[in-house]
Amino acid sequence: MKPSESNSFHQIDGWLTIEEADALYQAAVEIPECGCIVEIGSFKGRSTYALALGCQDSGVAKRVYAVDPFTGNPNEARFFPAGFKADFDRNLEQFIKANIVIPRVMSSAGAVLHNYKPNLVFIDGSHIYEDVIFDLISWWRELVAGGRMAVHDSTGTHPPVMDALRDFLRSHNLHVETTTGSISWLRKS
Repeated sequence: MKPSESNSFHQIDGWLTIEEADALYQAAVEIPECGCIVEIGSFKGRSTYALALGCQDSGVAKRVYAVDPFTGNPNEARFFPAGFKADFDRNLEQFIKANIVIPRVMSSAGAVLHNYKPNLVFIDGSHIYEDVIFDLISWWRELVAGGRMAVHDSTGTHPPVMDALRDFLRSHNLHVETTTGSISWLRKS
């Protein structure tokens, strides 16, 4: 069942659209058995849910490492209030218990040291240019050959994310494979 067909998905706060959620779901379905997904920035778990549902529905073992310091953003407290980790845990409880979702309460910089070697990376963490470029460069290095990277908020109203992606693509001689809503998709050869 795609996120668009799931009542539980519709109950989770966040900015991920239905179209984007279904695309993440499908990407998770397609990664190989024992595959690994790293999500940078989880908030209350809307995208995590889509990824985990895809892992579950694929019928083979896969994991989503949900990386977020869960500290909120003091500059945008109305959007990212402190204490949303409890919402994340409640929204993803079934997937956490099933060992499909592994929450990692840490920064992206801390997580990159764990050597995950993901098949899929979803970047939706900090929208500060320096943080985004760090995530792109660091997680591209970790991504396995043939793996995909999905960068949220990279096609519309977030100039620092758009600028970081543009600079990353130029410096690595890469191009966007496709877009879904505000997600740009890249594939590592």
